[in-house]
Amino acid sequence: MTRTERSARKELRALIERAVTRESGLPDGAARRIVNRVLRQSERIGDICSALRATGDAPPQPVVVAPAVAVEPVAPPQVFDPYAIGAVVTLHRHGAGVLMERLSAISRVE
Repeated sequence: MTRTERSARKELRALIERAVTRESGLPDGAARRIVNRVLRQSERIGDICSALRATGDAPPQPVVVAPAVAVEPVAPPQVFDPYAIGAVVTLHRHGAGVLMERLSAISRVE
């Protein structure tokens, strides 16, 4: 590690330490552990920063929006529920005619 790299690493450590120590309520040693974890990932952070800088210099790419395709939702197959009709309740509240309509609407009893 060159002198410049060590200096940059120290500067990065100081920057992260200042940011982390501003958080109140951290237990003893937590700030140091957080700084060490961030520094262990510093190469990855550098790669991400380079990628972000590279995309910032490039002209913006047009956003391609796929045309909306009208897809009708497929209804799940209905399972026969013998209690859904409530034959006795329907008969008492609505009469025999309504009960017969609801019963005749049943096409499959599987």
